[in-house]
Amino acid sequence: MKQAFASHRNIRIIIIAIIYLLLAIKRDSSLPLTHFANPETATLINALLALFILTLLIIYALPLNKLPEFLKKYSLKVKKLPVLTILTVCNLLQIGFTDLLFIYENNTHKDIYQLNYPVFFLMIFLALLLLLLPLSKLMIFKKLGIASIFSASLALMLIPILFFPISAKVTDLLPIIGKQLDSFTSGTNIYQYYLLDNGIIAQTVRQPGMFLSYLPVYLLNMDLRWANVFYTLLTGFFIWKSYRYLTNSRNSSAKNFQEIYLLLSLFLLSPYRIIRSDLYDPVFWLLLSISIYFLIRKKLLGFTISYAMAIFVQVWAWLFAPFFAVFLLKTYPLKKALLTVCGYLAMGFGMLAIFILREPRSYLEHIFGFYQKANIDTGYTITTMYFSRFLEILQLSKLAFPLQLISTAAGFIVAITKKLNLPKMLLLLAFLFFFFIQFISISWNYMYFTATLLLTWHFILTYHQNKHLV
Repeated sequence: MKQAFASHRNIRIIIIAIIYLLLAIKRDSSLPLTHFANPETATLINALLALFILTLLIIYALPLNKLPEFLKKYSLKVKKLPVLTILTVCNLLQIGFTDLLFIYENNTHKDIYQLNYPVFFLMIFLALLLLLLPLSKLMIFKKLGIASIFSASLALMLIPILFFPISAKVTDLLPIIGKQLDSFTSGTNIYQYYLLDNGIIAQTVRQPGMFLSYLPVYLLNMDLRWANVFYTLLTGFFIWKSYRYLTNSRNSSAKNFQEIYLLLSLFLLSPYRIIRSDLYDPVFWLLLSISIYFLIRKKLLGFTISYAMAIFVQVWAWLFAPFFAVFLLKTYPLKKALLTVCGYLAMGFGMLAIFILREPRSYLEHIFGFYQKANIDTGYTITTMYFSRFLEILQLSKLAFPLQLISTAAGFIVAITKKLNLPKMLLLLAFLFFFFIQFISISWNYMYFTATLLLTWHFILTYHQNKHLV
């Protein structure tokens, strides 16, 4: 039985690694296989890739007795491989691929990017050195091994800050945030149309808390990506801190430590995440991770505050809010649960109201109007692994929103009718999020990072907890 249980763990951590690998290869370009394909073929390939991820999620969620026998046998063979070799190869592949992506991006945007190759290769070498030195004594110097992941991640995240200027000619995420911060500090409406340096007039489609999360680095006149570096490393810190708390021992088993080392490596050294240093999701990942950490510790006041901030920052927190409410109502005494739920809803939407009520029409036009008319004006994106574009080709676009509602309602019914502990609730949210982003008008592959983060938390809570703690 222990052997079968270990097999289940192996399968799940391999699935998380495969999703990270697919994201690294796919990114937000039309690769792989679709670079030279016509739009219809590219759409079909992307839909098949989304279906592949769904298959992986289903296999991940299957109970032990439902798994195909060949998967069990294969995962046991993986278990016999030298762990240090696997970790070394994984890290080398990630840094090597990151190296190639930096060079590719530099060559693609020669008019904007100025990669200093001697300094660049020196920083890549530093990242490799930081990772490889502790590996031979990983089980002896555990903290040093974990610190090496964070240090290598920091070294890699510095490269785009040093050599890749923020420009809407490459991506418009942070340029829009910068414009909003200019408006906020000058006292004008933050929800307006902005002319970017690529000559395009852009809408502002994010929540008020999102741009405010960049205010400290903006006021210090620093590159906005420093905020992303900080939030990403802090997210990794809370994953590590939760693991330490859950194992309740400084002398956790070798297998447990090797797994958390791999999970942190996959997240912090992800080539796709590092190359997309402009993403503004890291602050949501951090707030979501802090919220989960407080739930693990049964600190409901901390959860209330952190999740209210998540609602203020990202609309995905709105989607998850009813599910956390169900979990709390089923887990805690009614009064305590209601105070927590009402607390994070009142605080979160109260903070939003401060900004929305000043210019409600502008907020609605930019936040919701953008997504309603995006596919009419520009069509669905053809580079994303999702089903909306496929439905458009089949002339079934009107089904997208009903399918969103049905999948969300089905997930909510499961949450209400089944007794779900925290890890199972997080797994349900990973599925819910997957289906939700399949049918929105504008979706990007980086959104899958939220699903992989939820899977990471599920894995840690499932296999690295002492039952009396959670």
